Amino acid sequence: MKKGVFLFVFFVVLINLAFAGGVKETVATPTSVGYQNVLKVGINMEPITICTPTKGTNVMCHMMSFSTHNTLVTISNEDNATIKPCLAESWDILDGGKTIVFHLRKDVKFHNGETMTSEDVVYSFKERILKGGTSRALLSSVVDVVADDDYTIHFELSGADQDLFYTLSAAPSCIISKKAVETEGDEGECYGTGAFKIEEYVQGEFVRMVRFDDYFGEKPKTEEIDWIIYLEDSARELALETGEIDICYSPANSDLPFIEKNPDLKLISVKGLNVYYIGFNTKVAPFDDEYVRQAIASCVNKEDAITVAFDGLADAVDNVMAPAVPMYTHVDGYTYNPTAAKELLSKSGYPGGFKSTIWVDRADEEQMALVFKENLAQIGIDLTVVRLEATTLKASWNNADYQMCLQKFGNTGGPGTSFSYVFTSKAPANRSKVSDSNVDLQTAAAAVETDQVKRQAMYRDLNEYITKKAYWAPICVPQIFVGIKASVKGAVYKGNGSHILTYAYIEN
Repeated sequence: MKKGVFLFVFFVVLINLAFAGGVKETVATPTSVGYQNVLKVGINMEPITICTPTKGTNVMCHMMSFSTHNTLVTISNEDNATIKPCLAESWDILDGGKTIVFHLRKDVKFHNGETMTSEDVVYSFKERILKGGTSRALLSSVVDVVADDDYTIHFELSGADQDLFYTLSAAPSCIISKKAVETEGDEGECYGTGAFKIEEYVQGEFVRMVRFDDYFGEKPKTEEIDWIIYLEDSARELALETGEIDICYSPANSDLPFIEKNPDLKLISVKGLNVYYIGFNTKVAPFDDEYVRQAIASCVNKEDAITVAFDGLADAVDNVMAPAVPMYTHVDGYTYNPTAAKELLSKSGYPGGFKSTIWVDRADEEQMALVFKENLAQIGIDLTVVRLEATTLKASWNNADYQMCLQKFGNTGGPGTSFSYVFTSKAPANRSKVSDSNVDLQTAAAAVETDQVKRQAMYRDLNEYITKKAYWAPICVPQIFVGIKASVKGAVYKGNGSHILTYAYIEN
């Protein structure tokens, strides 16, 4: 099996992308030195869409795809802002931003040996990404993608889309091999152009990647990366301490002091972008009632939940837009107030409360949900916490018994992604099943607004509208932690959790 994922393209003016939270480990340039052949990474979830990256919503798959797929352009890891060529050598922005021409490299091969041409790029967008891919809702401005010759393509847009390059840089916008998909079906997407290719994937156990010798770019020092699945935090941290793994993804907060005190290890900390939130199935009762959602948003003790789930290492939030995202403007949201919650519920069709379930798929989500269960009992809501495996949860969003969830969302794109990816009618991660024409229209209008002051005001209004409607009950934004052997160099750590390990290495 092989894996695919990341097509990275960016747009026009460089908004400060410090929000991406990238932290790069200092890399010395070694001379006459050998490197550890295999880098072992302990991960905390199943990479469920690893073979169909254009449909991926799993952060683990996104992270892996940095190593297996490329994008038309990419963002500098040095400043998280500068746009750099990748699969596209250069590009031209024409017609006031309505036409973007990309000039492709001529030396790029897929993992199946095929040479990449404009036919593959056009196919990736028109037949995969824009026909059911995760990024589809974010590319509503794209009218057409056209091959001009074997190594030139252009995007035709309905208007100058200020977030387009952000969206094109997202994991599910990756370039894939047309021949591979037509020959092997969906899983043919796993043939990427990246520095590593997938050699083996054993579900529930590991993903093994090996270096791709025909990669067009800089060759990694490491020959193989093994991504080993440890669903239990304690097992993952123990594997780091005993040397079974070199990198421990998202260690438990209770383990952080042990990592920090161990001279052989190093604790990486990055400002987070992931908003944890309670989502509601607004298509069904009682969550189609705005007062019910507002009551719940007013009756969850975020500080207690942060203490229990993150040992206090998170910031409480009451807006749907993360504070670190460009163009964020704080608006008043719902804070813990059981008295106000009772009043709001009394205005709904359920003044006496009701029974409901909340779905989670991670330990930290479950811990918070149990706090909220006690909170909501104060206003007569009997909440049952149901923990599902990630694969089961992904397949269950359209089930009739879906009522509430506790999930997280990390904006990896421009400011508009905070709305277009999760709140518009066709959004790929619309867990609250919002279908609100006002949200759709405002999101679309803000995306093409070239006056940045007006655009920020539009996002402020959207943030306020969605927050007041309580389509989410935002909870917190945790810090991002990674435990590593002190000898690991070359990794880039991101605030959304999609770290770049392509050039991570250990000297012998």
